[in-house]
Amino acid sequence: MKNRLFVALIVLVIISGFSSAIEPRIFHVPGEYTNIQTAIDEAEDGDIVIIAPGTYVREASDRYRINGKKITISSSDPEDPCVVAKGSSRKAFSPDN
Repeated sequence: MKNRLFVALIVLVIISGFSSAIEPRIFHVPGEYTNIQTAIDEAEDGDIVIIAPGTYVREASDRYRINGKKITISSSDPEDPCVVAKGSSRKAFSPDN
């Protein structure tokens, strides 16, 4: 009986460690990060970058580079259809280098 309880306790500790490891981190722009690219650079697969309303300026020839990361980029109000990426005819975000 004590062995089963001990094994159950060990399994619980291991599972709780894994569940906290897979929780996404959330990066707020502005807030913790002053610009979008810095937040993207710090994010890892599964993380979320939330962008507040505002004007974020990049060089005309440059895009925000996601570098193949599997992250979510969202506005702080994803239901607002007025939140858009504005710029030249080029894409605002690039999935890789």
